[in-house]
Amino acid sequence: CGGGAVWALAVQRAEEEERENSGASGGGKMGGRQDQGGVGRLAVAGEDGRVRVFSWDTILGDGRVEFTLELSTDRGSARCVSVVWAGEYLITGDAEGRLRKCCKKSGRMLDQVNLSSRGVGVVIWSLVVGKPGWLAVGDSRGLVSIWDVETMTMTFELAIEGLVGDITAMVKVSDDKLFVGAANGGVAAMHRNTDGVWNAQRARLLHGADIRALCVARSDRVFVGGLDGRISFFRANRFVEGGAVRRLFAMESPPCRPAVQVLSQSQCLLCRHDERLDLWRLGDLGPELLTRIRPGRIGGTICAAGISDDLNTVVLSGPDSSRAFSILAREIQGIKVPKAVVPIPSASDRQVCPLRDITFLQRRGA
Repeated sequence: CGGGAVWALAVQRAEEEERENSGASGGGKMGGRQDQGGVGRLAVAGEDGRVRVFSWDTILGDGRVEFTLELSTDRGSARCVSVVWAGEYLITGDAEGRLRKCCKKSGRMLDQVNLSSRGVGVVIWSLVVGKPGWLAVGDSRGLVSIWDVETMTMTFELAIEGLVGDITAMVKVSDDKLFVGAANGGVAAMHRNTDGVWNAQRARLLHGADIRALCVARSDRVFVGGLDGRISFFRANRFVEGGAVRRLFAMESPPCRPAVQVLSQSQCLLCRHDERLDLWRLGDLGPELLTRIRPGRIGGTICAAGISDDLNTVVLSGPDSSRAFSILAREIQGIKVPKAVVPIPSASDRQVCPLRDITFLQRRGA
């Protein structure tokens, strides 16, 4: 597209129009064909401060540049970081706190508002529009403001409890409800009452770093992507009351070889290296190393390993011998935390050949 890095995209739904209509008037057609097509528009916000609008035919696919909107300031080009379509308008936000409304067809600037004041710079990270004609703005001050699109006047502004740092992402679920994400990994819901007043519920901390993306699927499921590399999702109508938040990708793998055993009940992972075993717990904030076992005296690298479901016993095998260890642990808030690893003595550690698999069997009652 030119213009350096792309910071934001906004697609306007294709406008249905009649491309060809041949046949009898009234209800039927005879030997004719009616094709329904439309013109879609894609706004691309670039590093150089320009917004390029591409127009294409949804049937023929002949994309073309419709117009280029140049956003300039007294200090030169301002990086455009957010853009959204609002009916007949295109609204943009830049890295110097400028909010601009432009004509969709001509690209002519119709209005401009500057959120920066007293030498304090503001970055407008996120824009969302809804009916009847409201615009939500999320910025680097940690504030969410509601604007009237026609008059470009602010009607409401608030800082949401539990959201810290920049407002980095927003998504509309309905014209009366939207979700807001911030730099501390928090997500909050905002609702508009019948009298037009907006309220916000205290945020829930879903991620360990910036919320970078929010989107809605099937009108009720909200997906959240964070700088921590995870994706979470929840039902919009259950979020405020503490509904479950699930992980699409539960978490990144620990920095080691593939696991030799997964314990789903305790959410633990046993991983094997050449000379040691690592026991990890897959917590909400990332993999946590619980304990590390270095067996020694097994004649070389570890060939096989296994751990009991209660996390009490570990058995491993090397080229020359097998060894067993007891994990001494204490419970903290219902979670076992290892404090020592003790070898279990045996009459003979010698074995005929290396073991290739170790599995603990559950004893069932009569």
